[in-house]
Amino acid sequence: MDIRPIPAVKAAVAALAASLVAAAPATAQDVADFYDGNEVAMIIGYGPGGGYDAYGRLVARHMSKHLPGSPTFVPENMPGGGSQMAAAFVHSAAPKDGTVMATFAPTVAVGNMTGIVPFDGRELVWIGSVTNRVNVCVFSTDSEVQSWDDMKEVEHILGGEGAGADVDAVSTLLIEVFGTKGKLVTGYPGTAEMFLAMERGEIDGICGMSWGSTRSRFADQLTAGDVQVLAQIAPNPAADLDAPNVIAEITDPELKQVANFILAGSTIGRPYATAPGTPPERVEALRRAFDATMQDEEFLAEAAQVQLEINPSTGEFLTDLLEELYATPEDIITQASAILGE
Repeated sequence: MDIRPIPAVKAAVAALAASLVAAAPATAQDVADFYDGNEVAMIIGYGPGGGYDAYGRLVARHMSKHLPGSPTFVPENMPGGGSQMAAAFVHSAAPKDGTVMATFAPTVAVGNMTGIVPFDGRELVWIGSVTNRVNVCVFSTDSEVQSWDDMKEVEHILGGEGAGADVDAVSTLLIEVFGTKGKLVTGYPGTAEMFLAMERGEIDGICGMSWGSTRSRFADQLTAGDVQVLAQIAPNPAADLDAPNVIAEITDPELKQVANFILAGSTIGRPYATAPGTPPERVEALRRAFDATMQDEEFLAEAAQVQLEINPSTGEFLTDLLEELYATPEDIITQASAILGE
């Protein structure tokens, strides 16, 4: 039997097919129309002069050409609480329309698990990360501390930014797990101010600096011999650095798991996120624009010129990684929280 659809059904099927065909280009055009002539605020969770500032401004200079509509990216420094202020802003107060991106300390992403921040890092919309990181201890050569062994024997003062910041977490890890003789003085706006504090003799060093940032932003001080790297603290140490990787000294498997949880920020690296509730098509556009920027020849050339390391991760990778981190056994989180004093 030859069964044919009635005219009304034929018309409905045709209309549905036409709408499906038109949907994809319409969405792309809608994104371009939204961003055309618009601005995207690039919120940087630290003050001018440090690594986050350098990376944030570099991304802002190049990402526009890869985002439909080519909006202007406007960097804005928002220091406070080891970058917690910037993270809280993008989580709770920023427009939920794709006109704000923020970069902040990776420890903030899992800070809810240890009581550092009041929101779940999985609620943020992750755009990507410019690089993972190797944490290092940088000391003034005028300090009495001249080696990793000295750090365990000689009292010294370390600079910090605030609960949740990389430098505070790593410094506390070294003090509590390895018994280093450091005293953490926190509240500095960023690494640039801490380097000045080292020059003035207010502090001996900084632990939790990124090796990539140290090598690029403070190359003059390294070359002049004003500062030196005494240790690296990372699950995957830097091959071009002679300083000992102290994580290798941990022999207890459970304690190593605790240390790796505290150092999860090394894998997250230097992340970028936008506000929860941002329309999915704009999230997709931001992610793909970020990925394209990481491959942009002009971007890479400028990064190489100022020795900024680029080893990117996608927004999807960060999203999956956080799901894994939030599944960490409770006893490991409890021990990490106790070490961090939360």
